[in-house]
Amino acid sequence: VHFSRERCPLKLIILTMGFTLDQLKVLAIIPHVTGAMSVIGSSYIIVDVLRDRSKWKKTYNRLLFAMSCFDCVTSGGFGFSTLPIPKGTPGVYNPRGTTATCTVQGFFIQMSIIGPMYNMMLALYYYLMVNRRMSEGAIAAKVEVYMHAFCWISAFTMGFILLGLKMYNTATLWCWQNDYPSNCEGSYGEPGPVPCERGKHAWLFRWVFYYGLLWVIIAITTLLMTLLYRGVRQQELKMRRYDTRLKTDSVDKAAKKKAMKENTAQSRRVLNQAMFFMGAFILTFLAGSINRLTQLVSGKSVYGLLVLHCVFAPWQGFLNALVYIRPKFLAWYKSRKGDTTDSDFRSSWWRIVSQRSLFSQRGSGFSERGSWFSRRGSGFSERGSGFSKRGSMQSQESNPDGRRESNFLTNPDGRRFSAGSQLNEETGEKRKQDDEENQGEHFSDDAIAQN
Repeated sequence: VHFSRERCPLKLIILTMGFTLDQLKVLAIIPHVTGAMSVIGSSYIIVDVLRDRSKWKKTYNRLLFAMSCFDCVTSGGFGFSTLPIPKGTPGVYNPRGTTATCTVQGFFIQMSIIGPMYNMMLALYYYLMVNRRMSEGAIAAKVEVYMHAFCWISAFTMGFILLGLKMYNTATLWCWQNDYPSNCEGSYGEPGPVPCERGKHAWLFRWVFYYGLLWVIIAITTLLMTLLYRGVRQQELKMRRYDTRLKTDSVDKAAKKKAMKENTAQSRRVLNQAMFFMGAFILTFLAGSINRLTQLVSGKSVYGLLVLHCVFAPWQGFLNALVYIRPKFLAWYKSRKGDTTDSDFRSSWWRIVSQRSLFSQRGSGFSERGSWFSRRGSGFSERGSGFSKRGSMQSQESNPDGRRESNFLTNPDGRRFSAGSQLNEETGEKRKQDDEENQGEHFSDDAIAQN
């Protein structure tokens, strides 16, 4: 591709020098693909949240919904690529627009800063849930409105300030903050051979209103993730210390242990999901930050960085959708492996197996004779035991909708039986065997006395 200094500004010649026509085509086509993928991913999150009222009641899903709505708009702006750039602009492949279309695209791309802001709000939400022990209702009532207000007010204020300063001009890959003509000032604002008609000091506004703010948000999000990790780690260590001190002869301690395990597991799942969202967030903006920093320092563009910028900058909606469906995929994968049982069934089956092992060895700490398993009227007697006694935590469990149901297991022949009945049968068999042994011991003692 041949350019002349009269038709093409000097700075644009430097930025595009050495790029063939095929390379310029690649830079123009990639955002069409990744932008469309991002719009599809964000649309999936929007539809999935709206069609399930239970999801809409959670702050986490409402934050994702708002972020996805904005991402649909900003990814669409990226997806148009070079089409809105004014027609006839040299050094750009397939420009079809006008100054007005370029301004609109630049405004929408500038609004993509709201994505990092909502990622920071998600990190704050996780921190409040795990570290501060705030309930879903408390976060929704006291904090959520300020989360949305901060994102919306900050992003729109900066967007309209830049619009008033006429900062949205051709920026090689798409329309965004740039000076016009491109050789009106240098990389650090030094005067050029011609005066700036639009976007004066755009290099400074790029870093103050976008990339500088972006990395401040990344730093805050990283801090919140670090605190979240420390909180989860402390819970796990506390659980391990409590597990070593726990005695198995206390119903209250066993219940507390179970609750702590469930809480720790939930915190670990929250931490993993938060880390994946942060990874998608950083992956989206890392290449663009390096590319813009390289342009600022050297005044030239590296083609490989431009390609990565075109791939990842419009891609956040798609990456967010992958993280969003990750729990569903894990559940599906487990079901494919045959692990279709729910947590209540697993815990009930484990309790039965563990109790059987306790009775399997004679003379253990849970022997039938003289222990609290054998005393009538005690909390774990054979009749009215913890597995069948009314009001105990093992006999009935509450569903999320408030209904109570007994724990049932299934025989190999398909019949169902309760956990309490199984334990009572085993306990009865054990007592019968011990009675027979005791009778044999008494007979032996009488024979010895007669002799």
